[in-house]
Amino acid sequence: MNTQTTAKPERFPISDLHRAVEIHPRHWQIDDETLARYILATRNGAKFQPPLLWKDEDDPDSRPLVIDGWHRIKAIEKVRPRGTVPCIVFTGSRREALNKAIEANSQHGLPLTLEERQNAAWKLVRERPAEGEEHAFSKARIVALAGVSKGTVDNMRKRWLVLQAERRTATGDWWRDRKDEGQPPSGDEAIEAMKELEEGMRQLMVNYHRRLSDDHKATAIWAGMGHKFGKMFVDWHLPEATLRAYEAELEEERQEQRAEQQEEQRRRVLYDEMFA
Repeated sequence: MNTQTTAKPERFPISDLHRAVEIHPRHWQIDDETLARYILATRNGAKFQPPLLWKDEDDPDSRPLVIDGWHRIKAIEKVRPRGTVPCIVFTGSRREALNKAIEANSQHGLPLTLEERQNAAWKLVRERPAEGEEHAFSKARIVALAGVSKGTVDNMRKRWLVLQAERRTATGDWWRDRKDEGQPPSGDEAIEAMKELEEGMRQLMVNYHRRLSDDHKATAIWAGMGHKFGKMFVDWHLPEATLRAYEAELEEERQEQRAEQQEEQRRRVLYDEMFA
């Protein structure tokens, strides 16, 4: 193992830059909002951290592949299609490339989604260990790199043993590989997924808080959930919602009664003043 990293960035034509598909932890899709921000910054002369390229030490003739900075590269391509991009190149093993790719993508730029973090952890779990090793990456290292729980790593290792015993090939997508019957997650995985959904819904409400009325937001949320999830939501919240509605009606009646009592008291005071 002879890791080498260029001290200074090297310039590469945009047309020569390609992603390391088997290493890169992100999906293929470009995030339009992130790309738009980078394009604007590029046009304004901003200087980005150089993308990170990996050259396989076991294949001297291989070309360097991008393992971090793809959105930055695509932004520069939009502004200067025939330009060059300054990149940092390191030569090392596949294991080192996985380590650097996940670490770099987790530390800056567009945050990895829960699905991307889980798939990254699943990739690390399946990485072939060296002779004499039980695992290529320790549980603590996977937790630190991918940001998943220890329980999730344990589940992945158990599942990988099953797939190997059955001589089955993993797809690389943890959601598809985790169970044959496609059951929803439980335990730590369920908590992680719930937190991501909760944060996503909260962010949507923040984004549209001042752009839509409450009625429009409620209509959009209902339409977005669809018939199945909408009915599930109503059924789940119906007892609580019914109770809140009943309490609101009671409070409205109490307010009306108080208003009538105050009006009657005011009339009596006026009557006493007139005929005193």
